[in-house]
Amino acid sequence: MDEHIYYWAWQHEDNKGISYFESNYKRKFRVWRVCEGDDEIVTEPMQYEEAMAYAHRIAKLTEGRILQ
Repeated sequence: MDEHIYYWAWQHEDNKGISYFESNYKRKFRVWRVCEGDDEIVTEPMQYEEAMAYAHRIAKLTEGRILQ
């Protein structure tokens, strides 16, 4: 897979005690890279807006794109 594709998502393990229905601003997110098989974690947990901006920055640097 030559193209770099990134997205941000939250994991239950990083958000213990926080409901799925809570605001994105209460949950921690990570940036992920799409890989064949299992996707790969790129970052440590961070706030929603920070993860979104980081994913865009990584995509730009790697000439990749964001999964939407």
